Amino acid sequence: LASQAQRGDIEAALSTLQDMRMVGQHPDTVAYNAVLHACARGRDGYKALDIFGEMIQFHIPRDRAAYNATIQACCACDMHDDGSRLFNEMMANKYQGDMSIAPDIRTYTIITQYYAAKGMIDEALTMFNGMRDEGDIEPDAKIHTALLDACVAAAAKAETVPERIGCAERADALLEGALAALGVSNLQPREIELFLTKAVTVWAVANQASKANKALARFDQFPGVRPGPICFAALLNMCERRADGRGAEAVLERMAALGMTPSATFVCRAALAHVRGGQEEAALALLERTRAGRPDLDLRSCVEFEALPA
Repeated sequence: LASQAQRGDIEAALSTLQDMRMVGQHPDTVAYNAVLHACARGRDGYKALDIFGEMIQFHIPRDRAAYNATIQACCACDMHDDGSRLFNEMMANKYQGDMSIAPDIRTYTIITQYYAAKGMIDEALTMFNGMRDEGDIEPDAKIHTALLDACVAAAAKAETVPERIGCAERADALLEGALAALGVSNLQPREIELFLTKAVTVWAVANQASKANKALARFDQFPGVRPGPICFAALLNMCERRADGRGAEAVLERMAALGMTPSATFVCRAALAHVRGGQEEAALALLERTRAGRPDLDLRSCVEFEALPA
């Protein structure tokens, strides 16, 4: 069951549950939880609710893990009302003195991530602040990252420049709050990298080059923390939208300075930024320099970009 749950193989997990009954075994909470985790991995909220209901029917004790897995499955299927109902059940039990199924940091993170994916910043913050107000759960880096993700998603959906800038400004405030609350010395380099990458990305999505580059410069403040490909991809996408070929080449140069080797896609994206700005010769020059220095790099994908010859 454990391996089936890990793979998200719902049908196999259900079959194993049935096999247990056929040989006279009575599935317990652990067995049912494995099936619920398979539903969460397999993104099937309807099946998770069926299994959760079966636990009630057969008087199988439901623990926090069962609730969390079912809520996660519901959120994956956009079944927000069902997830909220289960969360409210957990809160009701907590207020009645039963802490065994009270929400934990994972519960709050699952729901916050749901709001984040939809760019619902206010709802994500309401969930976060509600957790903090309860006073018995300490926010961690993962849930702070979810808040930043909400800003990125909201900026991507925003229809006007002021709205996108507003999302980026909120992300900056949330980033400062996260660093202050968690303490830089308590964070892993990967966690700081994620925070800063979100800050760069949201300003890039907002199409604000100076702010995005300022966010990128913040990496220099943290020894051992370096921007990764996701960060540079966001910057190159911004440069393409802005038809900023020089800016795109500066991104490639920054990658090289960090010992990173830009992929063919990154080089082609920079070339396309030149093309967007009407600088076809600069685009071709970039491709020729790249071919000369890296003859094994396959740049044929650049032909797919408009106006770039083979």
